[in-house]
Amino acid sequence: MALAVMLPLAVPARPAAAQQEVPRAHAYLRAGRISRAEAMYFLAARRRPRDPEARFALGEYLASRGASRVGAVLIEEARRFGGDSARAAALLAPIYARLEDFAALTRLAHARLAPGELARARWLQSNGPTIGGPDSVTLPLIPTATSSAFGAIRFIVAGDTVRAEIDPSASGLVLDQSHARSPGIRVFDAPGAARQPAVVTRALLGPFTLRNAPVTLVDLGGAGRAKVGLDWIARWAPTIDPGYTRTITLRRSGRVPRKVAAPMATRVPLLLSIPGSTGVPIPGPWIAVPGGLARLGAAEVAPMRTGRVTLDSRRGELLIDR
Repeated sequence: MALAVMLPLAVPARPAAAQQEVPRAHAYLRAGRISRAEAMYFLAARRRPRDPEARFALGEYLASRGASRVGAVLIEEARRFGGDSARAAALLAPIYARLEDFAALTRLAHARLAPGELARARWLQSNGPTIGGPDSVTLPLIPTATSSAFGAIRFIVAGDTVRAEIDPSASGLVLDQSHARSPGIRVFDAPGAARQPAVVTRALLGPFTLRNAPVTLVDLGGAGRAKVGLDWIARWAPTIDPGYTRTITLRRSGRVPRKVAAPMATRVPLLLSIPGSTGVPIPGPWIAVPGGLARLGAAEVAPMRTGRVTLDSRRGELLIDR
């Protein structure tokens, strides 16, 4: 199977050092030494192929770099090899949501999903999201005063035009709570809840048509406001150009064309989360900077707004061309 290729025959380890790879990998990761961390995670999994901690660590790391399906398989294996089921569920729930694998999400017995989230996952299991439209599209990128945002894009949701800021601090597609009463939006929680899981049955993003798209409803201060996180927009392998053309290009394939990944571009490792000391990931996104990792915020986004940025989620990288 694929994992047999990725993780070949176990490598004998010296007993005294055998348990040190994962802590060392975590330390390398937090120091921003991504390639050293990755090598150490793989080494731990090869040396101790049935050790749940090594499996957990590699799976969490790969999922954070965009290899969500492979990461999920490794975490599932960690659970089968004796790893804590509650920890596995906590790691798997956001991965399955990102993969839109709602059947797997509803089977997570220890995921502690809120009732509304579970009800939505069960509904989406039979009414899965779809995207229709051309292979790619280039849309206007609207300047925004929010310093941590790359800009904004326009959606048509339930007949209303909303301006969605591309904000790294957001997760998924977020709409204002006032849309809870809009036709074409199904809400799966009690009215008035601070965060309401919902589904937009039809939305337009330029020539793209999104059906049964999962969203979160929160108070954003007005029906015309919305946010999209990098975790959500990553599916399109977007090229965001706030500095020159003020456009954003979205690709249905999720692949960055070779001509876009120019050798002159700076490749910055991107992680959607990093391992937490309690076993719960610390959400990001994070980028590697000299001396460590930085959560992607206003200080990090500001210099990117003067050039062009491509998000290559399959490789866990931002390609920055100034």
